[in-house]
Amino acid sequence: MKKVLSIALPAILIAGLFTACTKENTNLSKGNSVASNKSLAPVPSSDNWQQLPGTGTDIGIGIGNNHVIFAINTTLVTSTTGNQVVKWDSINSTWNVVPGGAGVRIAVDVDGNPWVVNKSNLIYKYNGSTWTLLPGTGTDIGIGANGIVYAINTTTTAGGYQVVKWNGTAWTVIPGGSGVKITVDATGYVWVVNKSNSIFKYDGSNWTQMPGTATDIGAGGSIGSSIYIVGTTLVSSTGGYRISKWNGTGWTDTASGAGVNIAVDWMGHPWATNASNLIYRNLNI
Repeated sequence: MKKVLSIALPAILIAGLFTACTKENTNLSKGNSVASNKSLAPVPSSDNWQQLPGTGTDIGIGIGNNHVIFAINTTLVTSTTGNQVVKWDSINSTWNVVPGGAGVRIAVDVDGNPWVVNKSNLIYKYNGSTWTLLPGTGTDIGIGANGIVYAINTTTTAGGYQVVKWNGTAWTVIPGGSGVKITVDATGYVWVVNKSNSIFKYDGSNWTQMPGTATDIGAGGSIGSSIYIVGTTLVSSTGGYRISKWNGTGWTDTASGAGVNIAVDWMGHPWATNASNLIYRNLNI
């Protein structure tokens, strides 16, 4: 679902998280899209956002027993499959290409294995050595700390597409579920953004509309759940939309966060890709 090379990270001269950076700042070579520079560029912000090497279009983070991070980068594999799948090396601060992987959306299960939806809406799972094609089709995928896998399939509904749950061999439709983006929190609740940017939560029995609007959503945290959204308030054309955190009753805006796709790690910290495909993480909130 939702992909190594060297990069020279520029100094961030302008306060304002993602808006201060453009693709030109990455100084990438043509052979790859992910950097191997070991230095990270902190962005001046009360939120303590930090730019990582490389570029990406989506991020998936394992919040179960294996704290691993994968991404889809910006190097095209084929027009029908999507971009490279890459894995974060926290020791060397670099992204390593996962052989054979390609997609547009990505999530990571409790065993540290990435699940990918590719450009043709096919779903693949990686076991550390082999990519396996799974039944069905999808447009997004989310996996909870409890190991349960959900997806948005390709069957049209009023709010986007059906929400489905993996039963080990096939996908089961969740009644009433409809959306375009999906995540699963630490308690196993499903959060969905539909095509009208409305947010819904599923508790295993009922769907409840939540306050606010969003374009993407991510959940993480090993104890309790940290939920973040990419909202609908445009910060800049190069950064994307305002990033906000669920406070129990509504959404609290981050001071400077902006992006287009979001994921949350096991500590509850958000990671995002922005409109310029730059990758950021926040170690403070």
